Amino acid sequence: MNLALSDEQELLREAARGSLARAGTIAAARAALEDPAAAPDLWPLAVEAGWPGLLISEDHGGRRGRGLDRRARAAHGPRARAGGDGRR
Repeated sequence: MNLALSDEQELLREAARGSLARAGTIAAARAALEDPAAAPDLWPLAVEAGWPGLLISEDHGGRRGRGLDRRARAAHGPRARAGGDGRR
């Protein structure tokens, strides 16, 4: 079983990395440690990027997301918040 990301999935991962970096997730996560109300609302960012649609089949208006698509996007979120670069 080949679990390597396709070119499309790599682009998705890079887009997620860029979006989360622009949202200042690292600084916001650190601030939220002191004040939980300082945590950024990332839902509008996710909606604009179309990430929720990855969870829904095309038959129901989604983007036919496969498990690896979701993994490519989701894997970077924790790394962005923790200060990692998203690479393994």
